[in-house]
Amino acid sequence: MNNKNISIIVTAYNSENYIERCIKSLINQTYKNIEIIVVNDGSTDKTIDILNKYKNSIKIYEKANEGVANARNFGIKKCQTEYFMFVDSDDYLEENAVKILYTKLVETNSDIVMGSTNNSLKEMLVLEENKFDYLFNNKIKYFMVPWNKLYKKEIFSDLKYPNLTLAEDEYLIHHILDKIIKMVIIPEKTYNYFHNPDGLTTTKLQNYKDIICAFKDRYNFFKNTKYEKIAYKQYMNYYINIFCQLKRKNITQKELVYEFRKNIVLPVSFKYLLFANADEIYYKLFALRSKIWKKYQ
Repeated sequence: MNNKNISIIVTAYNSENYIERCIKSLINQTYKNIEIIVVNDGSTDKTIDILNKYKNSIKIYEKANEGVANARNFGIKKCQTEYFMFVDSDDYLEENAVKILYTKLVETNSDIVMGSTNNSLKEMLVLEENKFDYLFNNKIKYFMVPWNKLYKKEIFSDLKYPNLTLAEDEYLIHHILDKIIKMVIIPEKTYNYFHNPDGLTTTKLQNYKDIICAFKDRYNFFKNTKYEKIAYKQYMNYYINIFCQLKRKNITQKELVYEFRKNIVLPVSFKYLLFANADEIYYKLFALRSKIWKKYQ
């Protein structure tokens, strides 16, 4: 097998606590034909000092802070190889990750290969005609995220991440799938993900328009296809889910309800009618259901 050069793109912002572990895992890959591109997205901590310790082994690019989406797009532009992958700065790779992903990509003649984070998959999955199904059924953990995948760079010849603070991966994933013929998901563990216990913070949730934008784009993308109804349901449910999460934190965004009403397409379910016309009652029922569910878990 002809070992092609592969780029690993790391976007970093104030990552002083984790970036060294990440970089070491890339430098120590068993697959050696790699270039490591690190985009320092305007960090104000000691991230750049740590990166400079490895400047002979990695390519460092510094830019003003414009968010992870712009940093990823910047990294793709700097990538000169046929294949690349993303690694988040607080995560790290298994030492044979690149070798496993590249070998499987060649063997299966795929456009994208996705590895595992927890060895929960029993056998390899091949996504071809059924590739869009996985946008809606949550069968594969972290299916939407950009990391833990090896891509053919040509996929991104006319694609880029949108300038969103949230859900830029949800926005782009259906466009990526539309550009490819085959993607495989393998059971071998290749990626170690650092889970943020805070999840969607209050600050992030208040950027809810980005999330809505992503799912509105998906709904429009699937109009007049067999996925239209489920994409519409996903889109509208996000209005309700975000409203309830904010309400739980004593933040009321009536604008969400107004926007929800404007985007309702008939016929509608009782759930949608209740939320559109009595959001406070809907939330009380939601909170009660959540309390009961938690009690009997």
